[in-house]
Amino acid sequence: MFDLAIIGLGAMGAAVAFQAAERGARVLGIDQHNPPHEFGSTHAETRISRLAVGEGPQYLPFVRRSHEIWRELEARANTELLHLCGGYIFTEREPVAGQRWEDFVTETDHIARGAGLGFDVLTPAQVRSAHPWIKILDENRAGFEPTAGLVMAERCVEVQLDLAAKAGATLRTNERVLSVEPTNDRSPGADNVAGRIDESVTITTELGSYQAKQAVIATGPWIRDLATETHADQITITRQVVYWFEPEGDIDDFSVDQIPYIMWIGERDEDYFAVFPTPPGGTPAVKVLGEQFLETTDPSTVERTVSAEEIARFHADFVA
Repeated sequence: MFDLAIIGLGAMGAAVAFQAAERGARVLGIDQHNPPHEFGSTHAETRISRLAVGEGPQYLPFVRRSHEIWRELEARANTELLHLCGGYIFTEREPVAGQRWEDFVTETDHIARGAGLGFDVLTPAQVRSAHPWIKILDENRAGFEPTAGLVMAERCVEVQLDLAAKAGATLRTNERVLSVEPTNDRSPGADNVAGRIDESVTITTELGSYQAKQAVIATGPWIRDLATETHADQITITRQVVYWFEPEGDIDDFSVDQIPYIMWIGERDEDYFAVFPTPPGGTPAVKVLGEQFLETTDPSTVERTVSAEEIARFHADFVA
């Protein structure tokens, strides 16, 4: 019997496995692939991390604590996980009411001020003066957070799973979970007190079954496979594409030591895109991505190869 079973060992699952095992829990972690891998949501090397979280001040304690954890893990694993390159947010000058992001620069500035964080609201001219390669428009608004940066997402998964295993966690990879069901154990060996039924969870995989007192399901886009029918119908899976472009000139000019990341937020969700500088040891190119929520997909059948037409269209819409 395990104290805790974690289904899915990406960004969330690896962190839970590490933290629980470090605290002495008997941990079982299961993933249908061998993480870190390219099949889930924790891929493409890096993720943006912001202390001034414009989505709401309730998230700030979590992000602040995560930065502390990355530094602790860096010391233990002797590797770099967090690069505080700073980050820009660009929005329309006059946001559309009811838009998902609305006036994100102003909201981020408000949260930063309330938390005593540095955040500078800048004019487009100031941005161009600091970074001439950024083609910000005069009608845009801009904010810059020096305490923002990039997290090495895949490396974080690898480090935390390694430390979880060293702390005694049992990690089962390349093993697909078929079901996670609550169990009422009435067996003679169950820990029943005054007639109480000892509750646990049964995890059934392609290779067998396991018992745990509790379970965390962190399967990302595969969550629908283990959710109830009602909950599964409320979950939408979309394909988000990441691109790397070779810059003109020296790639070192686009490193985390030289440039910040950029989040550009337009009127619609589909107008969003982000530019990532190159981290040490990362893909020698500039990472660019967008977001879309119109076309749904299935994680088991999604097309993971980016076509030449997609690349050309993305470059024309967002980069050129």
